[in-house]
Amino acid sequence: MQSRLLPNAEAVILSLLLSCLAGLASWGGTPVAINNVFHDAFQRAAIDVTPDDILIVGIDEASLQGIGKWPWRRDIHAQLIDRLTVADVRAIAYDIIFSERDTPNPEYDAALVNAVEKNGQVVLPVFVGEHSAGGQLLEVIPFDNLATAGHLGHAHVEIDQDGVLRSTHLREGLGSPYWEHMTVVLHRIAYGEVPKPLPGLRLPETEQSIDNKLIVRDYRNRIRFSSAPGGFRMLSFIDVLDGKYPASQLQDKIVFVGTVAAGLSDTLATPVSDENRHMQGVELNANIFHALRSDSLIQPLNNFSRLSLTAIVSLFGLLLLTAAAPAFSLLITVLYTAGVFLLSYLLLAEANLWWPPATAAIAVSMGYPLWSWRRLDRSMRYLREELLSLNKEGSLIDRELLEDTLKPWEKQDPMVPRQNADVVAFHIEQIRRSQSSRRQLRHFIFSCLANLSDGVIATTLSGRIVLINDQARKLLGVESDNIHEQQFETLLLAKADSEYLDVHREQLQKTLNDVYQNSAQSECELQTTSGYELLLQGSEFELDTTDNSIAVFTLTDITRLREMERTRAETLNFVSHDLRSPLVSILALLERRTGKTNEDLNQIRDYAQRALSYSESFLQLARAEADNIAFYECDLHAVADNAAEFVYSQSTRRRIQVLVSHCDEDVWIWGNGDLLERMIINLLDNAIKYSEPNSTVKLDVSTDFSGVPANAVVSVSDQGIGIPEKDQPFLFEQFRRGSSDESRSRKGAGLGLRFIAVTAQRHDGSVEVNSEFGKGSTFTVRLPLLDEPELAQPGAASSLVDFAQNE
Repeated sequence: MQSRLLPNAEAVILSLLLSCLAGLASWGGTPVAINNVFHDAFQRAAIDVTPDDILIVGIDEASLQGIGKWPWRRDIHAQLIDRLTVADVRAIAYDIIFSERDTPNPEYDAALVNAVEKNGQVVLPVFVGEHSAGGQLLEVIPFDNLATAGHLGHAHVEIDQDGVLRSTHLREGLGSPYWEHMTVVLHRIAYGEVPKPLPGLRLPETEQSIDNKLIVRDYRNRIRFSSAPGGFRMLSFIDVLDGKYPASQLQDKIVFVGTVAAGLSDTLATPVSDENRHMQGVELNANIFHALRSDSLIQPLNNFSRLSLTAIVSLFGLLLLTAAAPAFSLLITVLYTAGVFLLSYLLLAEANLWWPPATAAIAVSMGYPLWSWRRLDRSMRYLREELLSLNKEGSLIDRELLEDTLKPWEKQDPMVPRQNADVVAFHIEQIRRSQSSRRQLRHFIFSCLANLSDGVIATTLSGRIVLINDQARKLLGVESDNIHEQQFETLLLAKADSEYLDVHREQLQKTLNDVYQNSAQSECELQTTSGYELLLQGSEFELDTTDNSIAVFTLTDITRLREMERTRAETLNFVSHDLRSPLVSILALLERRTGKTNEDLNQIRDYAQRALSYSESFLQLARAEADNIAFYECDLHAVADNAAEFVYSQSTRRRIQVLVSHCDEDVWIWGNGDLLERMIINLLDNAIKYSEPNSTVKLDVSTDFSGVPANAVVSVSDQGIGIPEKDQPFLFEQFRRGSSDESRSRKGAGLGLRFIAVTAQRHDGSVEVNSEFGKGSTFTVRLPLLDEPELAQPGAASSLVDFAQNE
């Protein structure tokens, strides 16, 4: 992704403005509805395993049918408490209000008070209600003896404006928060203490002593629900009363007793409720108790913390958005917004903190269109300035192309596109048209530069490479892409031949110094490690009127020129010595007037034949290297047979058998039959020349379909003297002869194998040798087969044709 290291000032200002607005909005808690949606979703995702030591004894429909209509006699409640006391439960939260005495039946009240006192671990609820509709608020507590016998705690919960219960206060009361929530009291009597410090968002001290006719609440928490409705294990009141559950199933349990029958209990909508089932009040208290016990009540951030975190998260996201490239801005906005909600979820699930994420997410989302608008406006200004600039540059741009477009801008007036036109597209089109001729010219220049036959390298005056074309890369053997980080002198020294540097280092250094230091044109020759001989020429010139200069070097390949010069010198030496000497000897013999014998005539014939052979070798090599060779379809079998026929008399004279092996299918290639025949003749001639009498020379013609393209293979094997290993790398060079005594004893010009190599190359083929000194040699020529569908795969059978007589 391409991005700036730091956003510009405009981006910073926009980011700060939006983040401040987001922080102020979060202070007021807006938008409440969106935050509640995500809070409820996070709650459902964070539901943990329901504890098994909390039981709910529910006053359900079965209990009402078995015991009778509600309300029941208070001695029935006493019997249940006694059952739980005998079962040795840890504590009881009895979520039923007994605010008035049962005057007709005081014995029932006495039984209930006695059961509560006997257990000693019973928590009873306190409610705050109106004395009459719209009247004064009053605390509703159990009647006096019962209140003394049990432990009291408030059971009030806070329902949000959308009707969903999400929060509770651990302390509240009229005028001051002196009542603890019944779950806090239950925790104390069950475990001997309460969490310290008590969790929750505190009420400011300035608001704690107010009118005693109003409810004052403190330690506000969002409830962490450990189960959905019906998640806790629930026992029927009548089943427990009738002893259907053994004491072992009730022992050491935290028991909540409350109404769950339809129409009798209060059902509440919670974040974990669904459309078909709400949560009973007794279940809600069980959830609050478990959250308090496990230290997982969710504490809302105070206003300052909420503002600070919202502003920081918004600012970071907006700075990241404004620093990103336009192509990635939308993606970053979407991902960062998702990350904001993920951060809120992690704070809720792992740290038990509630941070409303909607404000920060909205701020970052708003940043995308606002910043896109600023980018678009800035782009429009740039397009206008660029068009005006191009209008002033008439040298490289087609003036007629822009004349009509730029005329309205001559006085810096804004361009007015035609009605209903896309303003951005209109401006872009003008830039595209006005840049067209410049791009074409640049493309033309770089195309010419890339396709030059000479290498071109441009450097700064400090020697750093700034441009190099393909031919220069080829000549210097450069493959790396970071060539522009190198110094030109370092590159030359690395690619120059070491033997050349030993002699010409000072000359190369002088050429570079003349260009860089003296601003003079200079040149020298250079030999590279890849075998090229180059002419290096350099000069300096100015780029523009600001005195910015560069040095340009050209590399001209003179390898072929130098090779031709050496070949010409070798040819002249050879003609002046090897061809002249036999002819001089012939003349000397002819001048001898007396004593002529047949032996003299034989010597004359040998000298003449040698000179003729040398001349023929020169002629054939010249034909092979010529540019106007005619190619046509050739049957390699016929070519091989003709070559074998040509050496028949020679092989017979030396008592050597030539065996020709053909493959079953036709072998057609695209080439020159005369050159191919002479190539095979040279191979057979060398094999016969360097073989002992009564030996065998094998000529084999076959096909090889293993590669692409398929090849015709011609191999000639002999049982002769072989070739020393040190001579094999130089066999196909001109005028090269073997270094062994046996090779020197055979007369030759050293052009036969050179002709074979040149002919194979002209036919896009190759030649290779496999030889062991004293044991014979095998020369193998590979030539591309003519691409014809009817060519068959190579056959297993072959035929031998004997062209020599065994003597």
